[in-house]
Amino acid sequence: MGKNQSISEVIRSGETMVNNLLEFDEIRAFLEPFGYTSEKLTECKSKIDIVKELDLKQKKEYGEQYAATLDVETKWEAAKKDYSVLL
Repeated sequence: MGKNQSISEVIRSGETMVNNLLEFDEIRAFLEPFGYTSEKLTECKSKIDIVKELDLKQKKEYGEQYAATLDVETKWEAAKKDYSVLL
């Protein structure tokens, strides 16, 4: 993982690598002695799919958190204005 790579970019790179290995028999045949069998690569692809889903879920939840924080800050500022008028 490079210094400036996002998690999404790392996931995409891994997915591309696994997909290419599953698609090209010549490369996979060269790597099978190192344990990169079709079964192992298919298992990796499944795990990458899970990680992609979790990454999307985290982004969605972060967006919701950001929106909620912005809402609280907006309401807090409005309340401060109303309070200053009362003082």
